[in-house]
Amino acid sequence: MGKKSMKLGIGIHRLTKEERIENGKIYGKLGGNVTAEKKAKTFTLISPSGEIMTIKNLTKFCRDNNLTRSNIQSVIRGDRIQHKGWRTP
Repeated sequence: MGKKSMKLGIGIHRLTKEERIENGKIYGKLGGNVTAEKKAKTFTLISPSGEIMTIKNLTKFCRDNNLTRSNIQSVIRGDRIQHKGWRTP
C-alpha cells in the first residue's frame, strides 16, 4: 500500500473507480483545473490602453485575449518590447 492509502486505512485496490477519481481530485492527482490554478504564476503587464494589469495563469489570459503565449513570455523575459500593444511596466 502507498502512503496515502495507508493514511486512509484502506487498500487502493479496494476502492471503486469513482472513489479513486474522487480521491485523486482531493489529493491533486487529477482535476487539471485545480492543479493548474495552484501552479499558475502571477505577472504584471500594461495593456494597449495603458492599464496596469496583474495576470494569474498566463495561458488562460492569452487564450482569452487572443494573444500568442510564447510572444507574451518573450515580452515578460525582455526579449521583445511588446506584443499586440501589451508590454511590461
